[in-house]
Amino acid sequence: MKIGKVAEKYNLTIATIRYYINNGLLVPEQKGTQYDFDRSCLEDLEMILHLKSLYFTLHDIHAILTLKRISNFNDPRHIDELLQYFIAQQERLNGIHQETQGILENINAQISTLQERKAEFTVDKYICSGISLSFLPFLCCPKCGENLKLHDATLENQQIMKGVFQCDCGYQLKIENGILIAPLEAYAEGDKPDLECMYYNLLPPDMMTLFKKSYNWLSSEIAALPRQDGSRVVMETHINSYFYLLTNFPSLDANDLYIIVDNHPSVLQMYKTMIDKMNIHANILYLACNTLEYPLKRQCIDVYIDFYASNEYATFQEGWLHQLSWKYLKPRHHYLGTYFYFRPSARSRQLLLEKYPTGDKNNFNKKSFIYQLKEQEMKLCNDIEIGTVRNSGNSMTFHIPGDELSLYSYHYMAR
Repeated sequence: MKIGKVAEKYNLTIATIRYYINNGLLVPEQKGTQYDFDRSCLEDLEMILHLKSLYFTLHDIHAILTLKRISNFNDPRHIDELLQYFIAQQERLNGIHQETQGILENINAQISTLQERKAEFTVDKYICSGISLSFLPFLCCPKCGENLKLHDATLENQQIMKGVFQCDCGYQLKIENGILIAPLEAYAEGDKPDLECMYYNLLPPDMMTLFKKSYNWLSSEIAALPRQDGSRVVMETHINSYFYLLTNFPSLDANDLYIIVDNHPSVLQMYKTMIDKMNIHANILYLACNTLEYPLKRQCIDVYIDFYASNEYATFQEGWLHQLSWKYLKPRHHYLGTYFYFRPSARSRQLLLEKYPTGDKNNFNKKSFIYQLKEQEMKLCNDIEIGTVRNSGNSMTFHIPGDELSLYSYHYMAR
């Protein structure tokens, strides 16, 4: 929907809508000089208007939208933060004249709804997902390439909840709570699970606005991918820092198969519980593996999503993630993601190497990132500069305030 139609539908001026856009409250997709408002963006606008009707400040509304964009309020911690905003607003309005009584009733109803929603996360009344049998044809031993044999399996609703995959060569995988766990090696120094989602929670609103713009662009590119017979296999790795699929599953094809990989079983368990409670009907394989020797067959991945994953990988070791994962990708695979970068002379890059001396010296370098893709003869389908911030909050301790941190979203395809 174009900006004029949106203004007419919601009885707003175009100037008001542009003000919301310029201040990061609305993040419509931009096509040339025009904005296109999709369902998600209209929902954000309706939330803005609803919260304004409850006398929230635009500052608080932006903060609430930031929480929504992080987890879509599917994280009980964010529901609790939202609840605190409403409680604080309730206390402010209690001191206002009787004419605000109707607003207070609305606030009270919202608080009750949020308390009920929060209670849903404290009661284990959700269906815990396991490994769908549809993933079995894609699994193999990473040592010898042979098929794996399943032992001591516990199945619920045709999904494997617990068991062991073994290979005749001695390789073994565990299945715990529906998560496939490969043999884990020693972690790089500083590589720790973020179970408080601090990478997200410490982001300032301006940075989260860039994330939303990037999410919109990536979702649009994925939706436009040509369909094939059968299900596509979509993989996202290294989600400890940031996790694109978490809030974008509703816009993606439920018929596809999704493989989510991280170094830390505890991170996967946290997000798996969150996704299970969202009641998303998607086939998802959660794989804990802190090497790039995945128990997957060669050339099985159709779409590889890399949102900051290359940056995270290169923070702790040398090498380019896409290049090192090549053997699992189909000859005509699509590679989409968002790469974070500084100017080559930025002091933040030097500080990064001081904090993580085992990392790749070319990390956060866009020129090097694009060069290695050209070396692999990847074809550029589309790309966009999302934007720049000079302060990423405390989520990236190596980012020196004032240095420009830019987000570059891309869509490449193997030739």
